[in-house]
Amino acid sequence: MGMIVCISLIFGHKQAQAKDLVVNTERELKVTIGSAQDGVVIKFGEQFPKEDDITVIINNNKKITIDAEKKLMKNRISIIYVWEGHTKNEPQLILKNFNFDGENQKHSGLFIS
Repeated sequence: MGMIVCISLIFGHKQAQAKDLVVNTERELKVTIGSAQDGVVIKFGEQFPKEDDITVIINNNKKITIDAEKKLMKNRISIIYVWEGHTKNEPQLILKNFNFDGENQKHSGLFIS
């Protein structure tokens, strides 16, 4: 008489938790956004430029949060947000804690397209 033995292995799947990433330059911001994992929080560090205008293109289908950490910005930050249509990931961009000083600055602010 034959015997059939079935063994089931269940491996716990633990998804890596996205961590906060600190950027201090425009280049670091661009590189970090380009390689960001889903759910990442990108925070502006102490040396992040507060007076130089910045343009960033976000072209991925991830959930990304950009946190300016309430730093007083005197520049223009332009974000161009591009994502592919029919994708299984739902892109999401969260911007928080942006604080701009508009006094004597005709063009400071956050511009999104």
